[in-house]
Amino acid sequence: MNAEARSQVHQALLSRCHAIADHWYQAIARTSHVPHSAAEVRQRLIELTEQTIALLFTEPFERGQAQAIGELLAGLHYIEPQVLSQTQDVLAQQLIEGLSADQVVALQPRLAELFSGLVAGFFEQARETILSEQEQTRGALTAALRQAKQVAQRAYEEVEQRVQERTAELRDTNESLQREIAERKRAEEALQEAHDELETRVQERTAELAEVNEALRRERDLAEALAEAAAVVSSTLDPDLVLDRILEQASRVVPNDATNIMLIEDDQVHMARWRGYERFGAEEYVSTLVFHIPEMPGLQQMIRSGEPIVISDTTTHPSWVHVPEMEWLQSYAAAPIALRGQVIGFLNADSTSPGFFTQAHAETLRAFASHAAAAIENSQSYQAATQELAERKRIEEELRESEATMRALLNAPIESAILLDTSGTILAINETAVRGLGKSADGLVGLRAYDLIPPALAKSRKTQVDQVFRSGAPVRFEDQRGGRSFDNSLYPIFDAQGKVARIAVYARDITHRKQAEERLLTYQARLRSLASQLSLTEERERRRIAAALHDRVGQTLAISKMKLGALRQLASSTELAKPLDEIREFIEEIIRDTKSLTFELSSPILYELGLEAAVEWLAEQTQHRQGILSCFEDDEQPRPLDDDVRVLLFQAVRELLVNVAKHAQAQHVKVTMQRDGSNIRVTVEDDGAGFAPPSTGSQWGRIKGFGLFSIRERLDHVGGHLEIKSEPGHGTRIALVAPLKREEAMTIIEERRME
Repeated sequence: MNAEARSQVHQALLSRCHAIADHWYQAIARTSHVPHSAAEVRQRLIELTEQTIALLFTEPFERGQAQAIGELLAGLHYIEPQVLSQTQDVLAQQLIEGLSADQVVALQPRLAELFSGLVAGFFEQARETILSEQEQTRGALTAALRQAKQVAQRAYEEVEQRVQERTAELRDTNESLQREIAERKRAEEALQEAHDELETRVQERTAELAEVNEALRRERDLAEALAEAAAVVSSTLDPDLVLDRILEQASRVVPNDATNIMLIEDDQVHMARWRGYERFGAEEYVSTLVFHIPEMPGLQQMIRSGEPIVISDTTTHPSWVHVPEMEWLQSYAAAPIALRGQVIGFLNADSTSPGFFTQAHAETLRAFASHAAAAIENSQSYQAATQELAERKRIEEELRESEATMRALLNAPIESAILLDTSGTILAINETAVRGLGKSADGLVGLRAYDLIPPALAKSRKTQVDQVFRSGAPVRFEDQRGGRSFDNSLYPIFDAQGKVARIAVYARDITHRKQAEERLLTYQARLRSLASQLSLTEERERRRIAAALHDRVGQTLAISKMKLGALRQLASSTELAKPLDEIREFIEEIIRDTKSLTFELSSPILYELGLEAAVEWLAEQTQHRQGILSCFEDDEQPRPLDDDVRVLLFQAVRELLVNVAKHAQAQHVKVTMQRDGSNIRVTVEDDGAGFAPPSTGSQWGRIKGFGLFSIRERLDHVGGHLEIKSEPGHGTRIALVAPLKREEAMTIIEERRME
């Protein structure tokens, strides 16, 4: 979604803010007793709605703010299990009401992250509230437990009722969607009739429209399936039901013969839910199936990369592990299920047809895998809250009986650990921190931490601590003390009212790591310098060899050709003249090859006519040899360059044009040279297949070949950089940016000012 579309959706949601808040209030009033006045609750809900809408369009997405909204929502009414489901349903329906399918699809990832944060915050506040009530009523534990069981039973019955009601609503919604699909199909049929009338005149356009129509259908099915999956995630906390529905919806848009969800336990994976295996008599087998991750290369790859995979043909793939009961499986696609950056399972699709799945299928599975992760997180949060309620009494008694346990846990980390209150007073401190401050633990508890360190460092630390108290979010930063570097983490600890009451401070000595990083950076700089020197040396050697070919071999061949011509004139016999003509033709061909080889080794145009003429010659050669329509554009501005930069840019353009010819499948290529301030910008743009450019340093290593990586490193060495804009199916645009000669560039700028 572009910026203008995002702004329109944002304004549309803001205009409905009060209506959304009103529906939200009605949902709360129906499901629980609200201990505040109606006006107060409505006003608070309007504020929460505004914060929720703003959060949808915040870059990057702040999960902590979503959790804070969930905590504030939980604080408005008594905690009952059905409240979260009801309020999420209302919020989801109201946020997407009136939006198009494309807008819903574009907002889907943010909605999933928003609801995940709301659930986490809601259960965090619910947990604190439940713990507070348990503390107040621990004297009457037996009666409270009996009452809690009764409340839990009633809540369970109400949840079951809500599930049934929600199922009926979803059934009605599905029927409505089916009617809409039928109407769209009728519209498509009308469009097809009109298309048939024009088929004789625009056959080529017909094929393009058919492809677009199929893509729209797939996108619509995907949007509907994702919306259904999102609704299921927000409607129930039963993980088996949610995972079954996710498998069902995924199968709508990713055809398969069988599909399953695997979850990780230690170094093993087991089947959590599955469908379709009964057709192959393998249902009993998969119900007990357990794989060891070290023995499964495909699963290891997804854990390392976090990316989906496709095994087009399992019979020939070297890393596929064959199982007798699954010999029918010929094609496989899978996506990792990740929770907070850690892979916890896999969404898999199986087919009996070799080559059935494509990378597009795997990317679609990734979208459903995110819903599966949200469902698992919801279930884990609910189970954790329930288990914590049952275990709290026992844990509190054990902690009260053994203060030594707390002290041992505090001293276990290798980092310094300090617990501070709102004024910065030390409440607890571990042995590592005590050794760093040079005093006893008893002598440090009760002192202000800021009084124990230098004033400048104390001011910086206090600023970070105050930020945590204000925002309620963890903070991580690095600083130095006594010539050593530290990695510091500040974590807020909330009281029963949701306010930050204490802060846990952890500090790890990272001096050795910093020193290693500096050594690594120095080594990388040396490698870049060496690569640049090697490139220049290679170019000088190429130029020397080219000159030798031209001056020695070329001239010798030219003289030989001339002497053969003279000898041919003297030959009186036709039998002798024919072999002489053949030899002369051979020599002419060798002369042409020698000239071509001279240009390939080191273009004399670069040194005699300059970079612009040499790059234009490269574009012409690409069109002449590869049949790709090429054009060259020059802004004709002065661009003084150092010799190493001129050679680097020529070699880089040559490498990029070779890549276009070998990999891009392009019809057109354009090379542009222009001055950009104190830099030169050379752009190579094609209309070929495109690719997914690397977004991080580690992804450069996965690019096929060494060319782009080498170009980027060499540009970095001379103070330039490489810009890549590409997308699969939409061509590639690569810009080489390098600095001009500083002295001459400044002179040109000054002359332009004088003019």
